[in-house]
Amino acid sequence: MERLSVIVPVLNEAARIGAALDALAPLRQRGHEVIVVDGGSRDGSADLARIRADKVLGSPRGRATTRAVACSRNALRPPAMTWPALP
Repeated sequence: MERLSVIVPVLNEAARIGAALDALAPLRQRGHEVIVVDGGSRDGSADLARIRADKVLGSPRGRATTRAVACSRNALRPPAMTWPALP
């Protein structure tokens, strides 16, 4: 089976992160992974995500840093699969 990696960037999303990650639970149950990249939240978002995600990565505050943290730390593998272009 091909494996999908879903990356969820967050910043101060404690009020919504649980529901968002719960919606991805069926993917995790089928063997796909959910990775949360927290951009310096001050509301406990990363702590809430830890029980619902496969990985939680953190970075200092700032949008560009949040997007680049996974690559800069070599935390992510190449995509698990290639998706065909949709018409």
